[in-house]
Amino acid sequence: MASPAGFTECGLTQCGGCGEGTVGASVLKYQESGRRILISVGGANADATNMDPDKGTSLADAIWQMYLGGQDTRYKGWRPFGPRVVLDGVDIDLEQTSPSCQGNPGSAGCVAVMEGWHNFVVRLRQLMDADTRKEYYITAVPINTKYADPTVSFNNYGSYTHGFRRSNLFLYP
Repeated sequence: MASPAGFTECGLTQCGGCGEGTVGASVLKYQESGRRILISVGGANADATNMDPDKGTSLADAIWQMYLGGQDTRYKGWRPFGPRVVLDGVDIDLEQTSPSCQGNPGSAGCVAVMEGWHNFVVRLRQLMDADTRKEYYITAVPINTKYADPTVSFNNYGSYTHGFRRSNLFLYP
């Protein structure tokens, strides 16, 4: 597995690497003082709608390997903040509603998006629970969706058209 363009031995060059005075050094400093540092997935301009069950699992595995407790040797040199930085969790901020969910939350396309994000959360939680070195967190703002329909339910997703089952979303370890 070759490193993608923009990577150095200490991670993504645009992220600051892992030397003194870098983002990685700052993360370690804050963690040593007891602060939790999470990586955010999504945001106002992120396309959270291009998701399906396989992508959800793959994304969770990649984030685990690059930012959290992953130790897969195939990712050596791919940790953007350096090999010593292990973030404390993931914050999920999905703000788009899939076009396939607008007006039809039960459509196959909408269900695939929901299942994808569901798989993402479940897989992350599995990886986090299997790592006994530290506690990991998954946090999320209330799901922002203009097209929520509280009468629709997909395995208890309710109006969360991005697919988080409340039982799988832990705000605390």
